[in-house]
Amino acid sequence: MIVAIESRGAGVDFREKARQLRQSIPALSEAFWFLTSLVLFMVLGSFAAPFALYAIFSIDKEHRGWREPEAIE
Repeated sequence: MIVAIESRGAGVDFREKARQLRQSIPALSEAFWFLTSLVLFMVLGSFAAPFALYAIFSIDKEHRGWREPEAIE
C-alpha cells in the first residue's frame, strides 16, 4: 500500500519570511558593525599604543624644547 503525505499549511510562506528578514536586517547590521569595529580596535589599537609611546619617549631631549616655525601668510 502506498501512502501519500500531504503537507497542508506546512509550506513556507515566502512573503512572511521576507517580512521577517526585512525586520531583522537592522539588528544584523548593527551586530556586524559592532563586531567589525571591535575587531579593528583589538587588532590596530593594541599595536598603535606601543609605537606612539616609543615615538614620544624617543624624541631627543634637545629637540623637546624647539618651537614651531612661524606661519607664512
